[in-house]
Amino acid sequence: MRVPGMPGPGTLRRRIFLSFVVFLLALSLPFAAMFALVNDLARKLSDMQSSQAEISALIGSTDEAYNDFSRFILNGDDHSRVAFDERSLAILAGLRRLDRELPEEFHYNIYDLRSMVASFREMAESIHEAWAMGTARIFIDKRLGELARLRNYIEGELTSLLTAYLEHVRSASERLRASLDLYRSVMTAALALLFVAGAIIAVRMSRGLAEPIHELANSLRRFSSGDLDVPPIPVRQADEIGVLVEAFNTMTMEIRAHVLEIREKAAMEAELAEQARRALAAENALKQAEVRYLQAQLNPHFLFNALNSLLSLARIEEARRTAESAESLAALLRATLRGGSAMTSLGEEFDMLANYLRVQKLRFGRRLDFALELPPELAHIQVPAMILQPFVENAVIHGIEAKIGGGRVEVGAEKTAQEEIALTIRDDGVGFDPATVEIALDASAAGEHIGIANARRRLSLLYGEGREYVAVDSVPGKGTVLRIMLPLTAP
Repeated sequence: MRVPGMPGPGTLRRRIFLSFVVFLLALSLPFAAMFALVNDLARKLSDMQSSQAEISALIGSTDEAYNDFSRFILNGDDHSRVAFDERSLAILAGLRRLDRELPEEFHYNIYDLRSMVASFREMAESIHEAWAMGTARIFIDKRLGELARLRNYIEGELTSLLTAYLEHVRSASERLRASLDLYRSVMTAALALLFVAGAIIAVRMSRGLAEPIHELANSLRRFSSGDLDVPPIPVRQADEIGVLVEAFNTMTMEIRAHVLEIREKAAMEAELAEQARRALAAENALKQAEVRYLQAQLNPHFLFNALNSLLSLARIEEARRTAESAESLAALLRATLRGGSAMTSLGEEFDMLANYLRVQKLRFGRRLDFALELPPELAHIQVPAMILQPFVENAVIHGIEAKIGGGRVEVGAEKTAQEEIALTIRDDGVGFDPATVEIALDASAAGEHIGIANARRRLSLLYGEGREYVAVDSVPGKGTVLRIMLPLTAP
């Protein structure tokens, strides 16, 4: 009759059988690892060949993209223009794939190539704009020559990348071959060790079950002294000693599990606190990066229009007004391109606006009038840099430009009873309907009003969410009043 809780007959036989199965599994592991290594080597070689082919294809695509654009400019073939856009975008997509697939050492090469391809597209777009404006053919041909040189430079860089990657492939292949040879030697040694270990295990198991009481006593002594890592004792005999061993194993396992549960709970709480700290730090870093990114998004079209206006003025006049205008534009450019702090004084912000509006007046002439009013006691107040320019630009471009006869833009600042700074931008332009106001303030759908949406987003990031800093009151045909409410203290 079998005693409950004691091992049944045939336990030792099953252990021997399981030991044999484990030995066979251990014996098969080196072969499985060898098979996996060979498959991994084949996959890596296939990936390297695919990357080589893609680099070669990009060289041909660059030449084809240039030919497509040349046909478009020379023959006016719209199909060639579409083909150029598709090919150039495909080149950029291919470079992004290569950036993910190629080793880290090629990252900067691919980064430079992506920048050159982006410049290639921008140059093509500028040539297209000149062509659409009816620019002289000799100028178009000259720009096409510059585009061809950029194409040749891109192809040269791609060829250099291909050459460097081929050298990398050769070195990688040699390393993989050496690793395969080393693994073959290690596998041979491992097989020899497995056979030796199998022989030792067989000898030890043939001796039967030795000194179970001594093993149990040693384990009890260690556990009673506080060593909770005492390994479970195998149940070797179907008798009272086996019952004692099984009870001891159960007791130690439950106590160990309880202690480990307490330790894991404490470690989990510490980990959660650390994760919360890291998440807060990451969120702050993300907000700072987004502030710098949104601040750096400037509209280049104004600069091009201003420079074109200066060029036209220089041809008409001798020099005086051009020099004054160039001085205003230089000051504006310095304010626009300055780096570093995201904050500036209100006085500097109004000086930048004055330069901006003087340059815009070159374009509009008598159609644009403006006035800036800043109380002297508010000139030192710190505000986000370039925070007023997008709103003033919107007033000029979308309010005054569209109005027959032009209009007036007024910018003022005052301190409110709530200890805030109220910045007001007022124009008597064409105004716009409430739906357009919502679009202009929505960063996800701002379109041509992205400068306004970004400025609004910057204010939320700098001063905190939960309130609206920008209010717009516009009446179609009568004008627009925009108010920005900022705290007196800098964030």
